[in-house]
Amino acid sequence: MEGKEVERGTSIEKIVEILEGLGHRLTPQRIIVAKIIMDNVKDHPSFKQIHQLATKQLPRLGVSTTYMIMKMLEEAGVITTFEANGETHIDSPHPHINIVCQDTGMIFDLEPNEESSEIVNAIINAARKQGVPLKKPVVVVKGFCTNGQKVKP
Repeated sequence: MEGKEVERGTSIEKIVEILEGLGHRLTPQRIIVAKIIMDNVKDHPSFKQIHQLATKQLPRLGVSTTYMIMKMLEEAGVITTFEANGETHIDSPHPHINIVCQDTGMIFDLEPNEESSEIVNAIINAARKQGVPLKKPVVVVKGFCTNGQKVKP
């Protein structure tokens, strides 16, 4: 199933509309997990963190239900995921660069500017030339962020 392109900062109302348009039933669990994900997506929460937040509102929510909702949102184009620090993290679906600090565990977006946009576009174009059409690339750059300096996302 191919999802629609979702704008940055998409509201829960728009996500409900997208999911309904794709024929998904809107259960309380799906709505609550989707809202938690969208409220926290800028922080790149891990799947485990999302599940922990969701069980505060739905104590009997299973891990597999949370996972299926996350995958449904990813297939709908509402979010994307990537692996870092041994965990699955949730992210916005727009092409951009993520910085993963291996020494602090922090994950943040490289502020979009002309230079970072050129880098992402170069990766997309290089992949296309190799016969790999990237639809929603997630660029993850890992490094060590501290040298006695404070890291600010």
